[in-house]
Amino acid sequence: MNEAIVAEDADKIEEALERLKNSSLEIGKAIYAQSSEEGSSEGQDDE
Repeated sequence: MNEAIVAEDADKIEEALERLKNSSLEIGKAIYAQSSEEGSSEGQDDE
């Protein structure tokens, strides 16, 4: 990302932002999946 900004190349900046956005979405999905697994296992322990 920093390299794209320093180069001031609009296409590289857009590409870096797209990769960053996709990475952020993947992190969010992983966190959500982990929290749902923990929530479902906690409910099973109470039975």
